[in-house]
Amino acid sequence: MVNRTDCKFIMGTAQLGAPYGKIVTVWPGSFERARRLIDDAICLGVRDFDTARGYPNSEVLLGSVLKKHPSARVEVTTKLNFEMFSSETKRARYHAVKGFIEEEIEAVLEILGVSNRQLCILFHRASHALAENGLAVEVLADLQKEGYFHRLGVSVQTIEEAQFCIAQDKFTQMQIPFNIVDRRWE
Repeated sequence: MVNRTDCKFIMGTAQLGAPYGKIVTVWPGSFERARRLIDDAICLGVRDFDTARGYPNSEVLLGSVLKKHPSARVEVTTKLNFEMFSSETKRARYHAVKGFIEEEIEAVLEILGVSNRQLCILFHRASHALAENGLAVEVLADLQKEGYFHRLGVSVQTIEEAQFCIAQDKFTQMQIPFNIVDRRWE
């Protein structure tokens, strides 16, 4: 059973590399300012960051700053693209999906300059975790056992998705959209 009392705040980086947001679009205005924000966060003690393969420039910006702070024991949560399932047999797909995910994780580790013990992989959407009868969860569970990354989690958009994923008891981290404007979780 996952200990659900160990909650912490994580600095999101989606808006650092390009304008971002549905309700209010935000962006620091320059890559240099984005780097300063990350640097300031590290200097102030932030040790957890969230990024994704699909956030333009986010991984590169975060990695460029993290490489300047090799002694800062950070943890990075990233989301891979799981919308690549094909119509092959499950066994062949398992190996294809595993190969794809291994390549993505290796690219993330190189770009960010962090070790696999500092990496948490999130499903970008709960539906990705459930696709193909949980094939990606199966692959990622195996890769986690092999030491490719430290923790597995899911990003949810609704209370119903959160409740469903909690009931699965497969994830050690859950990301919810929450800010002073978004009140769906109250």
